[in-house]
Amino acid sequence: MLTMNPDGHKRAIVSEAYRLLKSGGRYGIHELAIRPDDIAPEVRAEIETALSSAMHVGARPLAAAEWRALLNDVGFDAGVPQLGLIASPKSAWACPGGCASGTNISCIRWRQPTT
Repeated sequence: MLTMNPDGHKRAIVSEAYRLLKSGGRYGIHELAIRPDDIAPEVRAEIETALSSAMHVGARPLAAAEWRALLNDVGFDAGVPQLGLIASPKSAWACPGGCASGTNISCIRWRQPTT
């Protein structure tokens, strides 16, 4: 899971996947994404802390726009993310003390590198 890796490692892993794929190949990932893209930094930090505690490992989920940018930067055609809610905004493990309205944690799948 890329979410458990620092940003530099995320980029290295995704770059290597791109390098290894044949032209027209597909790369699918299943990751956590923070929404909305412009979430307040203090809420983002609270989510990262809660996730890290629950998973017993440093969790550094990106916003959907950041995942798309990372994949596009290394050469993939990331397209539109497929997001699915995996935790209610009021979920205690997602946001101890409650999240700002409209924030949640989502699952994200990407595909389709540029040929």
